This record gives sequence, structure tokens and C-alpha cells, in this order.
Amino acid sequence: MKQNTPAGACLAIASKGDDELLQLEQRETRHFPCDDHGRYVGYHPADAAEAIARIQALQKAGVEFLLLPKSSLWWLNYYYEFAVYLDQHCPRVAQLATLGHIYRLKPA
Repeated sequence: MKQNTPAGACLAIASKGDDELLQLEQRETRHFPCDDHGRYVGYHPADAAEAIARIQALQKAGVEFLLLPKSSLWWLNYYYEFAVYLDQHCPRVAQLATLGHIYRLKPA
């Protein structure tokens, strides 16, 4: 993670509410999907449009990266249009076999 995101970066993590996944040294983190305070909302998006809207809200809020851990990579198949949105608007900066995918939400 350290070589793929700069110190001080803000990351959203598809975490299913697992606070331990948010424990990243020198990084500001929040759950994905989250409420306005970065807390897990308690459910997955109803559809790809909601997932995209949540990413766009994070982008507007200044979140720089999205981490889809291995346990959440199913999102890319289930929310197909979400995966297309990420491919078109959020460059993948890492695809790590042990961790998952990291996307840049803000321009470099």
C-alpha cells in the first residue's frame, strides 16, 4: 500500500464495516460505501448507479483512492457499470494479488 499511495492520502476501502481494514499507517481512511462522516452505511449499493453516485460523492469530497480488497472484487462483476465507470474515470494504480485493486479517484 505504501508504494501505491502517498503518505497523507485519503482512501475509501470497500470494507463491509470492518474497522481493522481502515488501519493504514499515515493514511486517512473511510469505509466504502460510507455516510458523510466516513462510517460504513451498513449495506451494499442497490445497483451500479448507486455505487457510481457514491464514488462521485467521494471524489467531490476529496477522497483520492479507492481500495477494493480481494474480498470485494466481486463488485466489478456484480456492478458491471460501476466497473466500466472505474475503468473510464479512475485509473487503476495497482492490482495486487494479495491485497486487491487500488484506483485513483482524483487526477494525479
